[in-house]
Amino acid sequence: MIRTLYIVSTLRQCGPINLLYNLIKYLDRSIFKPLLITLSPEPAYSRWQDFKELGVELYTLGISRLKGLFFAISRLTRIVNELNVDIVHTQGIRPDTIAAMYLDGCKTIASLNNNPYYDYSMRYGKIAGHLIALHHLKMLRRIGLVVAVSNSVSTMLKERDNFTVDLVQNGVDTDIFYPAVSDRHKQELRRNLGISSTGKVFISMGHLTSLKDPLTIVKAFRDNRLSGSSHIVFVGDGPERERCERYGRSHNITFFGRVPNVADYLRACDFFISASQTEGLPSATLEAMACGLPCVLSDIEAHREIARYNPASARLFQVRDAQSLANKVGEVLDQDYTIMSQAAVGIIRDYLNAKVMSEKYQRFYLKIYSD
Repeated sequence: MIRTLYIVSTLRQCGPINLLYNLIKYLDRSIFKPLLITLSPEPAYSRWQDFKELGVELYTLGISRLKGLFFAISRLTRIVNELNVDIVHTQGIRPDTIAAMYLDGCKTIASLNNNPYYDYSMRYGKIAGHLIALHHLKMLRRIGLVVAVSNSVSTMLKERDNFTVDLVQNGVDTDIFYPAVSDRHKQELRRNLGISSTGKVFISMGHLTSLKDPLTIVKAFRDNRLSGSSHIVFVGDGPERERCERYGRSHNITFFGRVPNVADYLRACDFFISASQTEGLPSATLEAMACGLPCVLSDIEAHREIARYNPASARLFQVRDAQSLANKVGEVLDQDYTIMSQAAVGIIRDYLNAKVMSEKYQRFYLKIYSD
């Protein structure tokens, strides 16, 4: 049995943690035994219980960011030694740093979920973000195997830093995310969830931050002809929500905040929108496609990578351009919905599903273990 330890900051419900859950769910348990350590106290929206129900052996250090890594190292290394771990798999800058600096005696693998240069600059400012990106990539070079979650990230690292990494594209769990079984089913979901039952309903899902740029979506639906014919639903919370709600006081814009049953909200809607300025390979978009939703996506490389599998599944609009978004929404409303919906489902079924993703990681585990 190959004892595989996953190290993450927390199990906060978000794209990378949902993908980690999918990876572990489809592990071959006759070969792999999953263990997991979190560094910090769990937040309100944690998937701790979900991982526990998968049969994952869970541990936490409960160290806050203010205390830093120093207080975590001795406890972590002691746990790793006591658990007799064969492989350590990390994701995130703090876990990757720990693996690189303090677990060099272990066989290690890291998942890189973002474009460090762009993502950190957007989050922390140009100078600080660049320095953080350089640090993260320095740590990743010390790890045995680095896996990017998208072609766009792996290509960027090769071209910019001559850093060659492997690739496993993200995948969504089709046992959870699948289309509404009928129009009647969709209308029933709308009634139960309080979603408009008239017109076409679009949904945007995820953390409401400047990186996700929900304000551009609000502007597109408030300031254009869409206000009379379509409805936009936001699922998720974050620092941009209050600003968006102030700007988007309109009958056709609704904010639901965080919800436990994301798949039902997707099945209840007709189309998905993402205005993100940067992504690795976005799980929200993949989940929407799995539910049969044609997509209107910002023209960034991660979205282009998904749409290339079948261009009928999506339309791309200029980043941070509300008018361009409104124009593309108008285009999809004029398309054959069935063709677009089937194209979206086909991408997930054939290429970007959780089982395929997990199987690829398991092949890497076996390679690392045997080396």
